[in-house]
Amino acid sequence: MIGVPVNITEHTKSMCFDNEGSNNIYKRLVMRDNMAIGMWIGNGSDNLVLNCDAYRHWDSVSEGGVGGNVDGFGCHALAGSGNLFRGCWAWFNSDDGYDLITANYPEVTENCWAAYNGYDYNSESRGDGNGFKAGGFGGTATEDLSSPIPRHVVRNFLAVGNKQSGFYANHHPGGVTFIGNTALGNKRNFNMLNRLEDNTNDMDGYDHILRNNLGYAATSADLTDVDLAACGSSNNYLELPVISLMRLVSGSDLIDEGVAYGYPFVGDAPDLGAFEYGLSPAGIWRWNYFGGSSNSGDGAGTANPDTDSLVNLLEFACGTNPNLSNAGALTVNGVGGGSTPGTPVVEINITPFSAQARFIRLVDHANSGITYTAQFSHELSTWEDLAGINAVRIPGTSAAGGYEAVELNYPEFLSNEKKARFFRMQINDEF
Repeated sequence: MIGVPVNITEHTKSMCFDNEGSNNIYKRLVMRDNMAIGMWIGNGSDNLVLNCDAYRHWDSVSEGGVGGNVDGFGCHALAGSGNLFRGCWAWFNSDDGYDLITANYPEVTENCWAAYNGYDYNSESRGDGNGFKAGGFGGTATEDLSSPIPRHVVRNFLAVGNKQSGFYANHHPGGVTFIGNTALGNKRNFNMLNRLEDNTNDMDGYDHILRNNLGYAATSADLTDVDLAACGSSNNYLELPVISLMRLVSGSDLIDEGVAYGYPFVGDAPDLGAFEYGLSPAGIWRWNYFGGSSNSGDGAGTANPDTDSLVNLLEFACGTNPNLSNAGALTVNGVGGGSTPGTPVVEINITPFSAQARFIRLVDHANSGITYTAQFSHELSTWEDLAGINAVRIPGTSAAGGYEAVELNYPEFLSNEKKARFFRMQINDEF
């Protein structure tokens, strides 16, 4: 969604999406270059916002163009609980990345990112600029406050380069739970400012639960990358990419230094921060889509949570979204292009003097636990592996989202001297 306007010069707001119902699922939405809030949950229960992007939002019209009411994502439900943001990315929104002010019931945000909020797309300072504003009730009278005060949960969240706080309790008159989050280069990485039960007088933080969080003060020997530019400023794949930023390295004293809190981990104990060291590529993929690395439940290799024709193993191997039933064919575009999700396909490319068998695979297939084996047959009853022939990236194409289109020479004859008439791809795993 592009170009939602604001025409009122006084205090106001527009929204790209305004949810007022329950049990809705918003998947793979792009909200960009608007004067509006990206996703607004004003009411309703058990809504899921999954793998959505909200970026470059700035209201240049109202209140002198400060843009102080333009967030990436907001949940302000006066009635309704169980709303969840997962796998979302908010950057260069002129106010906050995520905002839960006036939400009357506990809400959850997990495995999301917020970067460079509080600035417009020209990097000019604008509104508040918090990565995650986790509560508060503004000037609500004491008698009108929710009872009990909701305890929101923020976990496995990355906040980078936001103008004010990476994680902000926002005068909340109660506690907020922060588990396994990472903050880098914000003016304040974690700001737990509370307000007394009268919702009038501010005070130092109280009743918060903080476990396994990491604000950058570690030595560079603990982390692979502390360069804010590594977070990037684009997301062409509608899912959080695997990047090097703020990931722990082998031997870091931050590994296994957390405390168990009911979420999956690798090793003897959870690590500090949003990224668990030692996760396999498949584990990272599960974490991005399902919020955990365990090969079980919706994340199991044989599970099919989107009820399409592909189990998770094939979704991982071929680059499709396990939470979205895909239509059409998966394609990887040419140089400078992105990827188009869809059902994975194999195909034959025929030229005047040769033919190539083509398919989609992980770029990092050697470390992914996935093995791709080209097989050929004369009559569809017996198949022969084409051993010793390596597929190469198709000339003129580039990788996209960690996947590439590759090809290998199609054999004219099999070992039994019969023509190779059929081609298929066998996928094996350590998934």
